[in-house]
Amino acid sequence: MLNKPQVAKPASETVNARKSEDAKGVDQTSQSRAIKDEVTLSSTNILEKVSGIQSLLENVENISRSLNMSIEGVDAILSKLEEAGGTAVQIRKAFSGDVQRDNVAALEDRFASLLNDIDNLAQNTGFSGENLLNGDNFVFEVGSGAGSKYVVEGFKLSSDALNLRPEQFSSANIADSAYASVTQAVDEVRAFRAQLVGDVNEMNTRKAFSESTIEVLISSIQNPVEQAPVSDEGAALLALQTRQMLQTSEASLAGEGQKSLLEQF
Repeated sequence: MLNKPQVAKPASETVNARKSEDAKGVDQTSQSRAIKDEVTLSSTNILEKVSGIQSLLENVENISRSLNMSIEGVDAILSKLEEAGGTAVQIRKAFSGDVQRDNVAALEDRFASLLNDIDNLAQNTGFSGENLLNGDNFVFEVGSGAGSKYVVEGFKLSSDALNLRPEQFSSANIADSAYASVTQAVDEVRAFRAQLVGDVNEMNTRKAFSESTIEVLISSIQNPVEQAPVSDEGAALLALQTRQMLQTSEASLAGEGQKSLLEQF
């Protein structure tokens, strides 16, 4: 059998084929540049998010400092209240004959002095011009959307607000009444302290979440999964992986301000 002779392609077809290959190469280069630009913009956006989270973190740390300062003041007031309660018990014993009645006047002065100490502590335990122990509320920004404000409610801890007053202890009944009032005040102050501790725990959770989020975002820039060009599907997968990393147990406890960050991935 005779082989068919090879027919040379027209020169025009060869030129067109080369042009097609060149055009394909240009398209790939353009796509590569576009992807590179997209990655650069993505990194910039991530850094902007990190900066925003760091601002929120500063507010969280401010709240924590003010709360811890307030708790120290509450503890000091509780100590004074417990001492006032003990003084009332001593006065009652004086009227029952267990303690010399000559000590009543000194114990009465001591009771009044303790109430004055409580007033001073309640008035002077402030932070940035606001005082939780004087009934002021703290309002802090912890985000940019709905529910982005965190409010710490104050409670008045002056002796008058706690229904405690200097008494003329003329009988055991008055001493018993004063002791009952002090006991009730102690319960109220302890409840307020528990509220503040709960707020501190909330701030610790927010702080841990914010720090973890910053770490994840920075890691996504410093340690990219692959250096190869990222397709739309790959970018979507990377965003999904980042979201899943953020949705840990810490994220489930985060406040609305932090949860809104997840919607950006």
